[in-house]
Amino acid sequence: MSSVISAWKTGESAYALALRLDAANKQAHRVLGEVFSTQAGNAPNTPAGRTTMQENVGRAIQHFEQSLETPVRQTDIEVRAQLSRLYLAADQ
Repeated sequence: MSSVISAWKTGESAYALALRLDAANKQAHRVLGEVFSTQAGNAPNTPAGRTTMQENVGRAIQHFEQSLETPVRQTDIEVRAQLSRLYLAADQ
């Protein structure tokens, strides 16, 4: 399990670096949205875990929103579906 967490953290760091180089990198935003969404879904059902879940839901939403293409017809439907689930989880 620790190797999976390590791989997620490495990926998260790599895509965060990509965004520092190009803040408009839609692919990096999409992947980070997926990372934070997965982390939110894996949070333990404890007070601290619920706080972490809500923080990760917010981060996921932020990155998915920045990954959206314009015009809308070019937007990946999977990103829109994931955003819908995250909005529900965040009570937005």
